[in-house]
Amino acid sequence: MNIRMKMNDTTMAAKAIEIAIDISKGSFKSLTDLFGKKCMLEYLPKGPKTDITHTLEELYPKFVDPECSIPISEKDQYLLMRVFEMIARIGMGQFTTMIEFISPLITYEDKREYERRLKSDLLDIHAEYCWAITNSNVSQISKFSWYLYQLIRRELSWYIVGKDWRRDPRDWGTMMTVNFDDPYPDFKTVTITRY
Repeated sequence: MNIRMKMNDTTMAAKAIEIAIDISKGSFKSLTDLFGKKCMLEYLPKGPKTDITHTLEELYPKFVDPECSIPISEKDQYLLMRVFEMIARIGMGQFTTMIEFISPLITYEDKREYERRLKSDLLDIHAEYCWAITNSNVSQISKFSWYLYQLIRRELSWYIVGKDWRRDPRDWGTMMTVNFDDPYPDFKTVTITRY
């Protein structure tokens, strides 16, 4: 299933993809800029993600297109869903998704240590804390990324069960997970159509 995303403004989505490209290349400047910090994150692993980097670099121009109508293949939807979730969770202080994105084979202990250091370096919060997506400390880019993640997740989830959320009733017996929910918070600036 291919989709077309129509947005009033693609600036925040493009910025989220730009941050993900930097992270996939092992550069964390745009990440530190997101938090307004001038720290070095040299302790983070830098696993090469050339296939992901290449795909994101191909998708990026679509998100800066002034027409703001973006065709997205099913394969790319899964990648974008992963990227938008990662950027949203980074903004909430949940760095595990990013660490796994960089280095999927990392040990649990190393993951916890990297997350503790990132929270200290970027957010000045305790290692056991994180923010809700609605918290005022969470950037608009992260909030909008969470919205896009939910939109794509809902579209794919309904498609997988052979239904369309626009016209079919939800079967609560088999569709109870949040994957089928409407996005929250709803920015109401993006529409998705299947084609």
